[in-house]
Amino acid sequence: MSKAIERFSKALNLERSAMEFYEIFSFVGILRESIKLLPKNGKLMVFITTLALLLYTLFFFLNISSIKPLIFDLVEITTRGGGANPVTMMAHIKEDLGILLVVESIFLFASLVLSLFATTAVIFISALSYCNKTLSIKDLVLKVSKSWTRPFITGLYTILLGMGYLSVLMCTMFMISMFSNNPIASKAIVIVFGILGSILSLPLTTIIILALVISVIEENCYGIEALGKAGKLVNGQRVQCFILNFLFLAFSWILYLCLSMGENEQLLSTQMILVGLFRMHSLHLVYMLEFIAFTVLYFHCKKSHGEEIEMQWCTEYSKISAVPLDNDTP
Repeated sequence: MSKAIERFSKALNLERSAMEFYEIFSFVGILRESIKLLPKNGKLMVFITTLALLLYTLFFFLNISSIKPLIFDLVEITTRGGGANPVTMMAHIKEDLGILLVVESIFLFASLVLSLFATTAVIFISALSYCNKTLSIKDLVLKVSKSWTRPFITGLYTILLGMGYLSVLMCTMFMISMFSNNPIASKAIVIVFGILGSILSLPLTTIIILALVISVIEENCYGIEALGKAGKLVNGQRVQCFILNFLFLAFSWILYLCLSMGENEQLLSTQMILVGLFRMHSLHLVYMLEFIAFTVLYFHCKKSHGEEIEMQWCTEYSKISAVPLDNDTP
């Protein structure tokens, strides 16, 4: 009898271990499922991706052409230095820096707006593909234009959270580096804390990304409510969410560092500009894949909590278009 009980307990332990193993490595299934979603609504995804990359390219070159004269002017002023009137030189530098700040702020705002619309569209397409539904480009544009305010409001809250976290991290790094007089040691401290800060921020960024997905998919949930709901959804799946987010963060950093190695040290050289453009496009594609993966994660979290998946808008758009999905055609 005791042996039978012992065998039963061992079987239970093995089953628990298998379940834990499956739960930890379920992120592999999410990644595989995300890749399988790409061919579904492929035309929509290609359209949004191409449009976003073209607009990013336009903004990039407009930004370069706008700041290039200002940067060269600043370089000329600082290099010629000695013979000029210090007061006049400082006034000229302040003027150039002020214009540079305004120009960069305009392009940063334009890029954020473009990123908001592209992200919203990608989440919509991914969710529709997950539901095996489709819609026309016109209907997608209309839907995104009507619903962008929800992720925008959520985005404002996430920016505040990110700024708060970054402020605490920067203050901590500054306080610790003050105790070191060795510049090499100070640099090492900054690098170590930067890496630790990035890793520790993963749970927060997971909730932030999931909150943006919720804001797009669920019509009446955004802002603080979306962040709270995202925090509840990740309960029980924090390990998978952490690993998934860590993989995208690590891949982004590796990609960034690899593409930065080929940069020319000469300021605003052709090679430097082209490498910067290619790096920007590559990272944008990674971020798009990340939002596709987190859309799949959203549906998995809903299922694991036994929550009903809100399919109203999926059903609504299945009536708009009867066009079969790309991967459904023989």
